[in-house]
Amino acid sequence: MVLRVFSVVLLLWGLAGRSSHCQTPFVGIVNSDTIRLDDFSREVGRRRALSSTVGKVDDGAIVEAAWNSIVADVLITQEARRRGISISRDEMRSVLLANPPDYIRQGVTDDRGRFDAGLFAAMMLQPDSLVRARAGSSAPSSAVRDEIADLTASMNELIDRARIALLRDTVRKAVIRERGLDSASMFREFKKSAAECRADVVLVPCSQSTEQPTEPELQTWYERRSWAYAVKQPMRRLATLAWPLLPRKSDTLALLADVRRFVKDCMALPSGRRRDSLFYVAAVNTSATMTMVHPDSASVRALVPLLAKKKPGDVVGPAIVPAGVAVARLDSIAGKGFRAVVIVSPIEPSTSVVDSVLAIAKEALQAYDAGAQLGSVASAHGRTIEMSPWFTEADRVYGSYRLADVAFQTPVGVACDLVDTPDRGIVLAVVADSLSGGTKPFEAVRDLVREEVLRERQCQQRLRYMQGVRGICSRTPEGVLFLAERPPDATILREIVIKGNGMVGDDRFDPTLADVAVHLDGPGLYGPILGDLGWYIVNVTSMTQPSSEEFPLYLAAYGEALTLEMETSIFQDFERSLRQSARILDQRWITFRY
Repeated sequence: MVLRVFSVVLLLWGLAGRSSHCQTPFVGIVNSDTIRLDDFSREVGRRRALSSTVGKVDDGAIVEAAWNSIVADVLITQEARRRGISISRDEMRSVLLANPPDYIRQGVTDDRGRFDAGLFAAMMLQPDSLVRARAGSSAPSSAVRDEIADLTASMNELIDRARIALLRDTVRKAVIRERGLDSASMFREFKKSAAECRADVVLVPCSQSTEQPTEPELQTWYERRSWAYAVKQPMRRLATLAWPLLPRKSDTLALLADVRRFVKDCMALPSGRRRDSLFYVAAVNTSATMTMVHPDSASVRALVPLLAKKKPGDVVGPAIVPAGVAVARLDSIAGKGFRAVVIVSPIEPSTSVVDSVLAIAKEALQAYDAGAQLGSVASAHGRTIEMSPWFTEADRVYGSYRLADVAFQTPVGVACDLVDTPDRGIVLAVVADSLSGGTKPFEAVRDLVREEVLRERQCQQRLRYMQGVRGICSRTPEGVLFLAERPPDATILREIVIKGNGMVGDDRFDPTLADVAVHLDGPGLYGPILGDLGWYIVNVTSMTQPSSEEFPLYLAAYGEALTLEMETSIFQDFERSLRQSARILDQRWITFRY
């Protein structure tokens, strides 16, 4: 069910040299438009590379985000076509040349770091002449052709991305013009934001008690506040049987063989752009990072002897590392270490392992479909029934977005298609419960209820103490807060502004306290008041309530940001409706585990 990254790389590399009439693998269809495997893999790789620069890479989330992005682009393109909005590549090329975006101005520069308009025009309009002029007459013709092809592809991708962005902006403006903005909600936002009071504040956090609530306490709390757990999105829950997928020794050997072949294919190419192109096809489709390979680096130490006596640009591997099998492209030598781009591929179970486990799971599925009870099926196959948490269609179940997808396409009581999940392996799932909307069941919010009850307990433990704090607070004739003594653990804030938008002073956000404070009767000493950050005693010295005459001034100051927020909400609703009405065939599971 999951192709190894190097197998995918070699497949895509092979496709590049085929004639255009050959059938191209695809990962999905949106209405009538096909999403090709190579386009989708490139988007997954791009997002994975970006993610690797900021922290841990979550492959499932990356595949899901790439899918949602491409589906959204296809739907916008189709909507633009329906509205008669079209932008050709030539038109988009002219737009980019006339007004290059900032990222191009910062990336295409001359020796002084200034934007080079002539170079950018040559890259867009004359990539052939530009490459040949820079390469010189002595450059190998194959290397020149490869560089021309790479530059042309990069420019076409830039044009396509800019074209989608312009189409989205054009459709967005049309949708907002049709639906209009809600001026009444603007005025409500104005009243909320403009209300404020100036006050002295004593803030005491709730206790840090960890005494856990009992089950009856959780049930009672839920029953009293069931209205607070209402949802609009449908929710479901599954009864599941799982068969883990564990790699065999032969799978490690097969992956090592794949990597050896990949390294051999790279090194068979002359050092330079074509070799780098093949290597980076793999790099953008897996977990690849620029790494300092050093004898002290436990995670990639095995690559050190392979990189010894190699030249920059050489590709080496395979090496067994804790995270799987590694291959590296040497960038430079730094003392006893090496700076290299390292690709690590986890050791996955082979197709034969997956097929054998899948065959067992299919037998179980057929037995259930034939009328056997799920408990009997579980007993016959040595499995245990596990209830999934409640989830929406956008959630992950057992690390898999696909399991949630198929669950919402399956009636209650019916078994879903078998799904290969990262956390549980092959899963046979039966839709046990379905909720179209309304109050979430207690089981779905148990953890949330526990947190709420625990916080309520922690805060109530401080109530008597806060009543004592209120007793030592007084207000002078001038309206200043006076404390007979400083309460332990208290934060004293003087002459701060509490705004209706939730800001308490310059650096605290407590919308619960703010909503109470700006609606008090006037200057005076109030409390204890329970807010989001703890208990408060509030000495209000002055209050400001919004006046309708000030609304134009508010619009002048904040109208642009508020308008943008409302327009964004309108267009997000529109895009959501496009997706809900679309016919989408999702075939990602054939290639990707998500």
